[in-house]
Amino acid sequence: MPWWQGGPAQYDCILVDNGSSENDPLCGLLVAHCLLFFSFKFQGHSHSCVLVKWFPPFGDALDPLTGMWVIVPEVNAAGHHVQAVISIKSILQGIHLIECLVQIFYPLHFTSCNLSMHLMHTMSTGI
Repeated sequence: MPWWQGGPAQYDCILVDNGSSENDPLCGLLVAHCLLFFSFKFQGHSHSCVLVKWFPPFGDALDPLTGMWVIVPEVNAAGHHVQAVISIKSILQGIHLIECLVQIFYPLHFTSCNLSMHLMHTMSTGI
């Protein structure tokens, strides 16, 4: 939904079941940002799909302060977001990503306007 409430575009975030692996941090779940829902017919069968952008976990443990996983956008060697087309059947559930700011100390003369220009952003999810 672009430009909701005058802000940036909003997209659905989901948990994707990738076949459960005990060795990966999210136990076989992947976090994705939905960009496009679509369907097509091939050899008489209808296929419902989603174009997603991946958000893998940053590190192998929960954040000690929040108790949540920290995730970051996955990018390829060229710096572009990694995207994929997946079956809609692999979506486990919708989720809400919580933006968290890295704590940085700034001089008192910084205003909220120029302070926000200097903050680093990551995304966390409460899985």
